[in-house]
Amino acid sequence: HMLMYDAYFGLEPIVGETYHLYELLGQRTLSMIAPEQWKGKKWIASFRLNSDGQWKMESCVDDFSLQELIESEELAT
Repeated sequence: HMLMYDAYFGLEPIVGETYHLYELLGQRTLSMIAPEQWKGKKWIASFRLNSDGQWKMESCVDDFSLQELIESEELAT
């Protein structure tokens, strides 16, 4: 999903790995650091990159709506 590719990440995503989306300094950032290991950071959701290049959400904060986030991104562009 473009939402994931629009996030900042200083790494090349590997198929089959889980990545965690955070809000840091007003910017979405993708990291391999799990929420339980990175206390105090605003974790949004965790995704796995599958073999066809699609991101599958595995877990998220209780009040997270992927659809709402996508719609807000579309309105901003």
